[in-house]
Amino acid sequence: MTMLEEFIFALTPTERAKIRPLQFRGVKAKIFLTIFNYRQRPKTSGWLDRLCKTHHVNQTRRNVMLHEMLVACYNDIIPRHDLQLIQFLGNKQLFRHVLNELRRQERFLIRKHHRMALENYYRSVLLLRLFFVVPRGHKQLIHELDGYVNKYLKVRQHTDHDMNMLKAEQISRKIEHTISRRLDAVKILDYLDKLELILDQVKGAPLLAQFTISFGLMRYYAMLRMEAKFTEHFENGMKAIVANPEMFVMVRDLYEIEYALESWRYKQTLEEVEAVKEFCHKKLKWENGIPLSFLYRFFPMILMVGDLTLARSYLRQHTPYNLDLLRDDVSLYYRILFIMICVYTDDTMKGMQYTKKALRLNKGRSKSIGLESTLRSLDAYLVSMTSDLVTGHESVIKQIRYLRKHGVSTALFLDKLEGIQRILLDQKTTPHKTTSKRARGFFHKNFNDFMLEQLQKRYGMPIGNGN
Repeated sequence: MTMLEEFIFALTPTERAKIRPLQFRGVKAKIFLTIFNYRQRPKTSGWLDRLCKTHHVNQTRRNVMLHEMLVACYNDIIPRHDLQLIQFLGNKQLFRHVLNELRRQERFLIRKHHRMALENYYRSVLLLRLFFVVPRGHKQLIHELDGYVNKYLKVRQHTDHDMNMLKAEQISRKIEHTISRRLDAVKILDYLDKLELILDQVKGAPLLAQFTISFGLMRYYAMLRMEAKFTEHFENGMKAIVANPEMFVMVRDLYEIEYALESWRYKQTLEEVEAVKEFCHKKLKWENGIPLSFLYRFFPMILMVGDLTLARSYLRQHTPYNLDLLRDDVSLYYRILFIMICVYTDDTMKGMQYTKKALRLNKGRSKSIGLESTLRSLDAYLVSMTSDLVTGHESVIKQIRYLRKHGVSTALFLDKLEGIQRILLDQKTTPHKTTSKRARGFFHKNFNDFMLEQLQKRYGMPIGNGN
């Protein structure tokens, strides 16, 4: 797949309307319109080879034309080729484009010998990357972004406090590795204690070090549901932002929404969650695309408060117009959002189709065991909701066996499946809590509770406040 195809296929209907096909003439117009009007992803680039051969276009000229058309499309969507373009491409999961654009902008600044501009560029990229979700398969980009701390310190007249950023970076990688293999809370807390010590050392030092370390701690404590620590480090990050608003101008709104999306999990009433939803909806216009990490948390929140109209609106506005055209590893992330809305609207048959398709796409070098576990848990739930008790139980046993075989022994996934299994075995208690009643039955603190309660309703079991 060419980069031009990849870019056009990733656009939403609103973004496609900004593209101006009439700016191209001759062979360019034929190539562009063929790509623009595709409804199914081509298996090979044979059509492009044949078209270029017919018009006597050699390989070099073809690559130049494709690049010129890609740049023209960039201009239509994001007129300024600066960090906003990198942010847009990252939010669209176009990581080949992100890598090329990072290198292009860096080369430009190095050639111009703009040391201060280069320092600002490295600092801005280090801030933006905090909001990217880069799959493990994109090793080149991960390696490139990891090297930006060293590049930033090299171009900057750094102090001993700056070097603590490198130590924090190494600890963060260890935490991410631990999370990807096994959610060992004791080991993670040990790493977080080390990060806390580094943060104490950099207080009063350069703001970038304070902010990035506080941001990492905020996210990890949110994952461990430690609300007090989570709030404390959000406030540390805000102090850095208030101290130098210009440095954080691109990420301030993103940071505040990050806090709002994480903090809503601790809310106990429907009114509080509605307030968080309104804040997130109005705070940012998503001009550079909505970060996928935000969409994954904002979308369930909309579903849980029963706002299905807004949920469907977000799917139309912020997902590519045809998921079948996307690269497999990118399409996979968006399909999970469609599965979630199928679960909440009781469209189980359509949900099963999305799940089977997503499981087929999660393969190769970019395969994620975390996504595989989520999809298999959803598959077990959907099978249990659409089939008899025996078939549903067999499906759960099959998925539990698969996850244990591949070393997934975390409560994050196995507890979900074992909770479904307990319901299917007709036990009288469930390990998940429920809260206050609302218009559509019950208000649920998380997506797992919703699935468990739907199963309880299907098999006629009482819904109580079990432990």
